[in-house]
Amino acid sequence: MLTVAATFAWAHWRARQIDLDAIVDYRPAQVTRVLARDGTLIGELVFDERRTVLPYAELPEQLVAALLAAEDERFFSHRGIDWRALARAAWANLRAGELRQGGSTITQQVVENVLLGPTRSVPGKLVELATAHRVERVLSKRELLAIYASEVYLGEGRYGVEQAARHYFGQSVGAL
Repeated sequence: MLTVAATFAWAHWRARQIDLDAIVDYRPAQVTRVLARDGTLIGELVFDERRTVLPYAELPEQLVAALLAAEDERFFSHRGIDWRALARAAWANLRAGELRQGGSTITQQVVENVLLGPTRSVPGKLVELATAHRVERVLSKRELLAIYASEVYLGEGRYGVEQAARHYFGQSVGAL
């Protein structure tokens, strides 16, 4: 059995092995919209997932505020890891005797969704933490939030806020 120090050392080493190119050069498959000459939608070409990537500048301020309030209120003040949120979640889970809360930051969620895939093991979460810290050194907070807003699953096969807005409300996220 690994000691605590050895587990932390392994997680740090493993995080250093992860190639950050997929997140630095974020280019997921997107929906291709086919428009008529007058701008009306003729159809859409969908590949693996329904997603439309938006830059940070196209995210409405109210949406950014809502994402931060719901997912990571201290996003702009931490470096990829919110130790207070982790402690709060750990305490709540210990009291409940089961996993009920998460303490992941937006950066950790981006790392999980784009680079690592889901994990619930302690060593896997440590790798996620160390990788989130690395990612925060190569991407700005605005870049990370834009990736999150394009990557998050919002139901019915829709990934990202733009596709969700189009599906649920029939208009672009900027028009909401």
